[in-house]
Formats: sequence, C-alpha cells, structure tokens
Amino acid sequence: MSARFRKPKVEITTSALIASAPRSPTRRAARSAAGDWLPPTAFAAALVQVFFAYGGWHTTTFLAAEVRDPTRTLPRGLVLGLTGVIVLYLGVSLACLRVLGAEELAVNTSPAAAVMRRALGAPGAALLSAGVAVSALGFVSQASLTSPRVYYAMARDGLFFRGVAWVHPRTRSPVVAVLLQGTFALVLAVTRTFQEILNSVMVVEMTFFALTALGLFVIRRRDGSAPGPACRAVPGHPVTTLLFAAVNVALVLDLFYREPANSAAVAAIALAGLPAYCLWTRRSRRVGAGPATTGGDGGAQGPPPSQPGP
Repeated sequence: MSARFRKPKVEITTSALIASAPRSPTRRAARSAAGDWLPPTAFAAALVQVFFAYGGWHTTTFLAAEVRDPTRTLPRGLVLGLTGVIVLYLGVSLACLRVLGAEELAVNTSPAAAVMRRALGAPGAALLSAGVAVSALGFVSQASLTSPRVYYAMARDGLFFRGVAWVHPRTRSPVVAVLLQGTFALVLAVTRTFQEILNSVMVVEMTFFALTALGLFVIRRRDGSAPGPACRAVPGHPVTTLLFAAVNVALVLDLFYREPANSAAVAAIALAGLPAYCLWTRRSRRVGAGPATTGGDGGAQGPPPSQPGP
C-alpha cells in the first residue's frame, strides 16, 4: 500500500502546488473555460491533496517517549524537516512548471515522470521509478515504526485487547500491533481506491488536527501556571493556533460538501470510538487493569532498564 500512496503524494504535490501558486502562468490554468475563476471548493480540493502530500510530520511525536529531551529535540526536528520538504516540493514544482508549462500541467497526471523523460529519456523515467521505490520503503519503515505504537499504548493502558500489547522478548517490538496495522492496510489497499482512502484519511486527520490545536487552549488554561512543557510559549498563539484549526475545519467541511456519503461513513466510524472507549475504560476499572506490556512469556513486564521500550 505504501508504494501506492507514496508516488501519488509526489505527483499530487507537484500538480496541486503549481495549480495554487500565485503570480505564475498557472493562474490562467485555474480559470474555467468560460474565463471565470473556479469556485472555492475547487481550491479547497487542491489543498486537501497538498495537506496529504505534506502529511506524516505528526507521527514523529509518537516516538516522544524514546527521544532524548523531546521538548527540545522534537520541535527542532519538525521545523527543520518540514522546511526541507517545503524547499524540495517547491523546487520540483518549479522544475515541472518551467519544463512542461501550465497548459500541459493542467492535463498531465504524472508531471515529475514527464519531466524526467524529457530530460533524460527512458533512463530518466527508470531513475524516477527507483526513487519512488526508495521513498516507498522509507514510508513503509516510518509507518511500521509509528502507527502500531498507538494500538500498543491503548492495549497497555487497558483500552484495547490486551494481546495487542505483547512485545517480542528479544527485539522488544510490538509484534501483534505491527501485524494488526499491516493486515488493516492490506484490506484497505484492495477494497478502496486511492482517492477514497485519501479523503477518508483526511476527514479524520484534519478533524483531530483541529481538536488538538483547540486543546492547547484547555491545557494552557489548566496547566499554564505549572512548570513544564504545557506553559512553554507557542509562537503567534493564539492567532496561529486558531488559524491552524480554522483551515482544517474548513477543509473538512469542504470534504463533507463534495463527498457527503464517504465523509459521513468515516465520521461514523471515528465516532464509534467514543462508546468503545467508554466500554474499555469501564472494563479496565472493573478488572483493575493497569499499564503493562506483555512479554514473550505472556506475563506482564516492562521493557528492560537497559533498552528503550516500544
């Protein structure tokens, strides 16, 4: 599934960013045949795909417990990493614009491949394919490393099936959680189209982005006087926080407007987590389950002191 996702992310970025870039020839491509500007929903649709192309940055925080000085290291890594990605994506966009022109970009679904084919011929296209394969491998690695940690943590805290918290006694990896993630990804890959998966992911992801940003107001009001990360300064807060939340909410509303059935189904699945959370919480309190990981012998144990836990 990762290869299916990663190449479209590159192609989506090179086309959607160009389509929305100001003061460039692509402004003409943003007009309809009648000479009128396209509606805001068309621009929002492009932004959803751009957001997807830049997505994944937040998964870095899943490993906060395994990072030295996370309150200092993670923000630096996020800023430097995103800056590098922005420079790279804009560079690719500029190259595609200069080589293909706005008119061809408006109809070309694989602009990066077309540029490489013009520049280097068939070997250039093969080189791009190799780059896509390497990129896909990187995506698989980070997804396999980060996403299963969510299921693992839920199971460890008694909010999911306890067996999912099982870790391998030698590698200390959450094997069951990784297998669960892989199985679910395969099911999605063979039953849904790329566009359906993209929109489904973004409905949930951007909703929780907005909720997370708004949660900052609650945390600062509740813990603002206490020492620790909660009271650290956030650049531009509250303006930047509200702007971030507002953009995400606007794009989610646009997805509901353009694809009401798919968006409603995804939202229903996400909301189903509320009663499930309540049931697991009640069950955990009833049986007195506490945070614990299950080792290879099936007993509760934590990671060895000399090795970081998952």
